[in-house]
Amino acid sequence: MQIFTLDAQLCGTRRSCNAEADGFGITVITSTGPVSVRSRSEAIRVAERDIGLFLRPAERGERPWGLSVSVGGVQAVYGEWPRFPGPPSPRQPPSLVSRIRSRWQNGDGPMSALSNAVSIIQAYTQRAQAA
Repeated sequence: MQIFTLDAQLCGTRRSCNAEADGFGITVITSTGPVSVRSRSEAIRVAERDIGLFLRPAERGERPWGLSVSVGGVQAVYGEWPRFPGPPSPRQPPSLVSRIRSRWQNGDGPMSALSNAVSIIQAYTQRAQAA
């Protein structure tokens, strides 16, 4: 069962990091191969480190980058990533993912975007554990 995915692109090169519950624990698929961990928080740290190392060169603002996080049936995007068609419905109250995502503003940079994406993962994985 998929727990979360972080997808990043830097100058057109993509990297993905997935965390999956496998019945024995959690496996995080990183750029260097699978990593077995015991907890969701450890899975988040492994994925954040892998994607952070990949995005760090864009921190100086000289390279195009993008980041996408998917968790618990929601997705948020940052930087230069294909956007969703159309604006969200103004009649709906802002969702949890929207409220967390709104803390990040264009120009905050890729490492700040990654930190914001991790906040989304933490919020939604805590919800899943509580259910």
